[in-house]
Amino acid sequence: MPAPKNTPLNLVANGSFIRTFYFRKHFTLPFGFTSIAAIRHVIDDGIIVYGNGSEIHRLNMPTGAVTYATLANVAVGDAEFHGPYVAIVPLITGDNVIAAEVHQATPSSGDVCFGAELSLTAPSPSPIVVTDCFGSLCFSVQTNQLVLRWDAPNGILQNAFSLQGTNTAWRNVMNATSPYIVARSNTAAFFRLKVD
Repeated sequence: MPAPKNTPLNLVANGSFIRTFYFRKHFTLPFGFTSIAAIRHVIDDGIIVYGNGSEIHRLNMPTGAVTYATLANVAVGDAEFHGPYVAIVPLITGDNVIAAEVHQATPSSGDVCFGAELSLTAPSPSPIVVTDCFGSLCFSVQTNQLVLRWDAPNGILQNAFSLQGTNTAWRNVMNATSPYIVARSNTAAFFRLKVD
């Protein structure tokens, strides 16, 4: 498990396996705006994320409508961090809700895992700096660049241009040293720090 466990989840209710788990978080804003969100999560097996009722992210789930009985289309062996994924989130003045539904890959799955981080960017007259850390890898998102920092002496920065679960084609970033600056572009890129 790439992160500590906080809340144990029961896999069985009333003698039946639970296929889908639902989570939600309310937060209040003094004004509404459309935000760019960075979503990062640990999941076993599939997830759909909603911002104020609108779907903003889906991983390891079939396309189209889903129900409680819909199964994930990928069985995750060992849960690991995925993302960050970028999404547009419509936010309103007052109460906002981020919700997630986590689906099992089989009707009698013996494990479930869910953890998520959501970073939102708000409009501002001055440049916005968002900073966060995931394990040994820290990042700062500034107006026109992403700055990655790490302090792991054996850390190898890797990137990929699409995520395919355990089949993701991660490659070492040549000559990457901390801090590593990524210029803003229209191409999606995903980064992780491999520590041997």
